[in-house]
This record gives sequence, structure tokens and C-alpha cells, in this order.
Amino acid sequence: MQPPLRVNLNDLDTFERVARLGTLRAAAKELGVPKSTIGRHIARLEEAMEVVLLHRGPRQVTLTESGAELEARSRHALRELRALTLGLATDEPRGLLRLTVLPDLMMSARFGLLLAEFRRAYPDVVLDIDATPRIADIIAEGFDVGFRPETAQVDTDTLILRRLGSTDSRLFASRTYVERHELVSRIEDLEEHDWVYLSARASTPLELSRGDESRLVTPRVVAYGSDVSSVLSLLRAGMGIALVPPMYVQDEVDEGTIVPLLPDWEADRERLLMVWPRQRFLLPRVRAFLDFVSKSFTSGV
Repeated sequence: MQPPLRVNLNDLDTFERVARLGTLRAAAKELGVPKSTIGRHIARLEEAMEVVLLHRGPRQVTLTESGAELEARSRHALRELRALTLGLATDEPRGLLRLTVLPDLMMSARFGLLLAEFRRAYPDVVLDIDATPRIADIIAEGFDVGFRPETAQVDTDTLILRRLGSTDSRLFASRTYVERHELVSRIEDLEEHDWVYLSARASTPLELSRGDESRLVTPRVVAYGSDVSSVLSLLRAGMGIALVPPMYVQDEVDEGTIVPLLPDWEADRERLLMVWPRQRFLLPRVRAFLDFVSKSFTSGV
């Protein structure tokens, strides 16, 4: 009969951090221990399992085939164990909450306000926000919650998703642009105006809709922006009309510096997704955040 495998869970936890962070030094910093301690944990785990888990380079480590398999199989189990032990230790939301958020959403003053209100409600939670245009691997990179567009692919075997409120794009111009140009009172007027446009749209005709009615418009583009933040900068500078989600400019609309145009017409209706790892035990801070965001979007934030 084969003797039972004796693996120290602290060693396995240390290995998972090294695999995720890429260096012994980074894992040591995250755990607050000397680099030599990390090395001892890894060596002890390799000895217990009788396999080599890491290729040690001068600047970073890479996983061996056995190491990659162990990391993939242990990642979810360790996450469950951490959530369970921390949840048993306290029911109070506290600690670091890691979020991955698309930069366009972070441009919204309303979303920033939501995060600030959450922090006021739960002052012992620290937010660590990664605003990146890529779709991050939430589990592999150790995020607690992510926000994605509805068009993004979601692996529902490993992630749970919740659909939040719909987002759409509408027409806006700066007050200075409106004062320099003819009034836009009909959809036909739009083709006579300057536009600032997302590069991803290229110069294809734009479809606008109002209820069951739809119209195609060919904008006269004078400047392209690679992302929503650059389009907003051009919009605020008075360069032309832009099609952006209202939540990104609502405060400026309230102040009167940005003006809605043909407010009944919209484009690109899409719902925002909130996703998090599929596990039975959620940390109190994660559960509190999920509930807070869901209620906020239901109430129209």
C-alpha cells in the first residue's frame, strides 16, 4: 500500500503565489517573509511530491509540466480554503478587495462615486483596482471581482456572472461646439457636423435607433480616439459630436458644459457584466461588494 502524500498546505499556498507572481521575491513581498523562506517552502513541497515544480532563472521562475498541472489543480481548492478559513474567522468585510475594471467604466464619475460610497459603508475594506483594456483572467491573476461588457466571453464553469444595468451610447457635444455651429434638430443634420469617433468604429455608417425606428448616419469624422477617454477629451475640447455612454458625462451635462443632442436616439445598447470566481465560500468583503453593486445598479446608479 502506497503511503499517504504528506503535503504542507502552507507550502502549497506559497507555491501558488510564486506561480501567480512569477518570482520568489514577489511572493516573499506579498507574504511579508524573506525570500529564503519561500525557497524552503518550495523545496519542501518538491521533496514531498518527488517532482520538480519550478525552473529557477536569474530573474524569474517558470513552471515545469508538473508544476503547471499542480498549479491548475490546486488554484480553485486553495481559493475555497482561504475563503472558508477567513469567513469563519470574521463575518466583517475587511481586507484587500481586488477588482479588474475596463478603463471606460473607470472614466464614469458615477462608477467612481459608487466605489466611494462602498468604502464609506465598509471602511475596513481596501480597494485594489486594475483598470486595463484587456479581459483579465480573474482566477489566474487573483482578482475577486471583474466588470466586463456583455459581448465578452465568460467561462461559466469557473465564473459566476451577474448582469447589471444596460449601457447605451448617445449623442453629445460641448457647450462651446454648440455655440459655434448650427442647431442639431433633426437626425439628417448630423451629417453636416464634425464628429470625434472611436478608432474601432472606423468610418462605417452609424445605426441610431429610437424605439422601433432606426436610421443610418455617415458621420463626417475629424478625429479618431483609440479609447473612450481620448474621445471624451476631444469632445470636451469642442472638436465635434461624440457618441458615448451617458454615465460618462452625466456630471458635465448637469453642469451645462456638455449638451445632449437628439436625446431620444441611441446606439450600441449593451449590458454590463459583473463576474467572480465560482466557489461555495465567498469572503465577507466580496459578498458585501457584490450585494452593494447589485443594489446600486437596481436603484439606477
